[in-house]
Amino acid sequence: MKKKIATTILSLVAVYGSAQESTTELTSQSSARPTPIEVTILPTEERLPKQGFSYLRATAMPTAEVGFAPGLAYGYRLHSGRSALDLSVGFSGGTKSHSSAYSFTLPKANYLFYLDPKQDASAYFGGGLAYTIMHGTKRVEVANNCDNCDIDYDFGGGHYYETSSFSGLVANAAVGYEMMRGERFCSFVQCDINQPVVAASTQGKFPGPSIEFSIGAGW
Repeated sequence: MKKKIATTILSLVAVYGSAQESTTELTSQSSARPTPIEVTILPTEERLPKQGFSYLRATAMPTAEVGFAPGLAYGYRLHSGRSALDLSVGFSGGTKSHSSAYSFTLPKANYLFYLDPKQDASAYFGGGLAYTIMHGTKRVEVANNCDNCDIDYDFGGGHYYETSSFSGLVANAAVGYEMMRGERFCSFVQCDINQPVVAASTQGKFPGPSIEFSIGAGW
């Protein structure tokens, strides 16, 4: 009986030793040759330009009465692919040496076309129409005897005031550059050339073309 028990114990020890050797061998093989893991890196999601944004635009327009007249405009720009619809209202004006000039634009509608619509910055151009009210008063120095003047004037110490006004439709062409289009806040610079085309009312000479420079910030 004792002999059988000893034989059984020796058999179990032998089996346990073989199992330990097999486990050690497998662990060594696994450590020596690790299984490669494939990692797929997904492309970073593109930050596309906003579909639309509100903006404030600071403007400057040269005038015959006061030189550069500063102004401010508020608008909304709605993007659709390469195109955008821009709606805004604005005011500009100033005084200098007893002369004054101001204009109201309400509203102004422009169609814009973008050269790089999916990029973070893009040049654009376009045009549209605005309903504009303009008024200017210019002080003109003259001699005390102005009997040959062929325009209306009021004397007052050797000068008179020349007044002009216009209200009606103004056509415009615009070119600009929009930046940070995928960010929370964007910006742009723009140049507009304006030309009155249809007058609802006018006084004095029919106004000619004018140029407007602006810088805007959108959100």
